Amino acid sequence: MSGSLIVLEGIGGSGKTTSIARLASECGYVPLTEAGKFDPNFPPHPKSVADARRNERFSFGVETDRWACAQEWVREGKTVVADRGPLSTLSISYALTRIGLFSTYVDAARDYVNHLSAESFGFPSLTILLLTPPDRALEHMRCRGPCPEAVPWQTHAALVLQDLFFRRLHSSLAFGFVQSIANTYEEFDQLYSRILSAIIDLRRTAIEPMVNLHEIER
Repeated sequence: MSGSLIVLEGIGGSGKTTSIARLASECGYVPLTEAGKFDPNFPPHPKSVADARRNERFSFGVETDRWACAQEWVREGKTVVADRGPLSTLSISYALTRIGLFSTYVDAARDYVNHLSAESFGFPSLTILLLTPPDRALEHMRCRGPCPEAVPWQTHAALVLQDLFFRRLHSSLAFGFVQSIANTYEEFDQLYSRILSAIIDLRRTAIEPMVNLHEIER
């Protein structure tokens, strides 16, 4: 009997880990931890473009291993629920590129398409996007412990951009399996021109945002 693979996507602090723990406890689903926890050798937070590319390549490699593990469980008839998928790496790359930290999105997009094209990749039965306002997600992250090494406005802006990235793909495209994903870079720049302008201003001043970036597009 064949099982199924469910993927929970969303920004950090959106409740993926908590939701997966409940599904495992109450429904008997098999949890599949995110890439950073799946492989104990996952590299540390990047400090340069070279580090960011290393992390992206490593992440897609881990995704291959995670998906192989998930497919084995599915063949055994189990329902697997995964914390994030390969699209998360791409959304993070987009956000870090647009806030001016690491310009690696084009390379990450190419790696993403190659990953989806691999014979070992199995499409999930269902992808669930957890939508949580970035401000609330950031509070959840702070409650869990120290945020990633970045100044506060960068962490906030990165969450906002990842949230917009997920929402756009979820509303207009076949979520998670976008073969023309590289083209979304220019599309997003046009769609979110006002929010990107606000982020550029923040980069110039390097101060805490005095506005809710998420509200700019409403």
